[in-house]
Amino acid sequence: DQKFHAISPYSPIEPITGIAAMMRLDAILVLLCLHLAPAVSSSVATCQSLGLRITEIELDGAVKDVVWLTQNVVFVLTEENTLYRSKDDGRTFENVMGELEDSEVQDEQSSNGVVEMYPSDADERRVFFKGGGKVHWVTYDRGQSFHTRRTEFPLGEIKLHKKNPDCLLVSRMSDVCLGLSDTGFCFNSLYVSYDWGTTFHEKVNYVQQFDWGPRDNTVVYSAYDDEHVGDQYFQSMKNLNLYRSVDMLRTQENIRLVVRHGVGFKVSQGGVYVAVAGEHGTMQLFVSRDDAQSFLPAVFPSELQETRYTIIDEDDGTVFVSVEHSKQEEGTSIQGMPSDSITVGDIYASVADGDVLFKDDFESGLTRWRGKHAAAVPSRTKIVDDPLCSGGSSCRGKVMKMTGCGEEGDAFSLESFTCSVSYPCKVSFWFLGVAWQGFSDGFPGRYIWSASGEEEKGVHHKVSKSSDQWTRVEYVFPRQHSEFVWAEGGRDAGRAAISRVHLMLQAHSSSSSSS
Repeated sequence: DQKFHAISPYSPIEPITGIAAMMRLDAILVLLCLHLAPAVSSSVATCQSLGLRITEIELDGAVKDVVWLTQNVVFVLTEENTLYRSKDDGRTFENVMGELEDSEVQDEQSSNGVVEMYPSDADERRVFFKGGGKVHWVTYDRGQSFHTRRTEFPLGEIKLHKKNPDCLLVSRMSDVCLGLSDTGFCFNSLYVSYDWGTTFHEKVNYVQQFDWGPRDNTVVYSAYDDEHVGDQYFQSMKNLNLYRSVDMLRTQENIRLVVRHGVGFKVSQGGVYVAVAGEHGTMQLFVSRDDAQSFLPAVFPSELQETRYTIIDEDDGTVFVSVEHSKQEEGTSIQGMPSDSITVGDIYASVADGDVLFKDDFESGLTRWRGKHAAAVPSRTKIVDDPLCSGGSSCRGKVMKMTGCGEEGDAFSLESFTCSVSYPCKVSFWFLGVAWQGFSDGFPGRYIWSASGEEEKGVHHKVSKSSDQWTRVEYVFPRQHSEFVWAEGGRDAGRAAISRVHLMLQAHSSSSSSS
């Protein structure tokens, strides 16, 4: 689990606002560090003594945004939707609106000029300039030239891919939302472009939030159920779910529902964080460290009735979470204002990915394993040297080998652990052969299997055969949203109550025994 410890409490909590909303400048001040000045006798520091030079550049309005590129190129966008470019690191600026085709076309439903700038992390030479209507511009060469991009609809939010410069995600509001049509409903749609904005492909309707995932081909988005029609802003949060695509939304077959009732999420270098709606307006935070394949609940030092999260991730992987929660205190007051319900907050910092409950490298033999019916040793299990070991650094030393088929389990971990829906466990191992994981309710006893892996409907997760290299398998147990169980013989066992669990190993068939 992603675990957190408290840093310091504060009350009341205030929402964080962007600093850009506070910038109201009619000129831009550029600080240029020229050199380190020699020491001066005066105790008062001046710009000259610090080696700084201040240059005032007159623009046509307040500064809205600044983009710094390599090779001394700077773009400045004003509140008048005017774009300026500097090629000398901000010493001088040139109005480049004359180089943007159709930037002054009048449109009653939109504003002219450039409204937002999106520099590409994948290619430092590229910038996408969003127009106020259906005309936009891109540059491939830091603004030496501009190319027009015309769309059939105004663009909403834009997300550029971090590694593929040609790919971007955009949202679009329906014509009803924009007042262009009286028929239909108001909703948000998700589009994707694979050619740097030349063409856009509609993929998802009723989308709430979207972003590129941790891996290159992953897209994570939240959307309302398809069967619920109507205006999006009147939809119930209970119908909002989190989805994951593993092929950049190219095919519907590669889209999976990963979290039900996921009302908001954040993709960061530390993982994917999603807030899940609970009862009475509360939320719980879930964390994924495997590209949004599986999620575990974030564990906080004390039980809270969470209502809001603010997540900040650091470069070193540390994650800070501000948690708002309601606190009932009759008769108390804040700044002299009486209230029987106040909102307070705490700041938490992540400390680890969770406690290791069980780990065995088999160097001590089978001392941590027992056989069927509590036998001292497993009957079809032995410890051998790595069969792929060639004497190099890749040798895994001792490994466990299943020598024959078994029923109702063959090797059981001596220790047991607590795994539940509230506090699930992550299971991972390396194998040769074919890995097929399931779960039994006996020690040993009759089989009760539960879903694992990605399959939403609970199909057993069977990994392809791997006989020439060690392959890693990792999954979460139990899965909250896609569990099913069945007893031996096909009888439905209903929802099994999970408490203490053991690890159980056996060979499924002689042709697919695994080490």
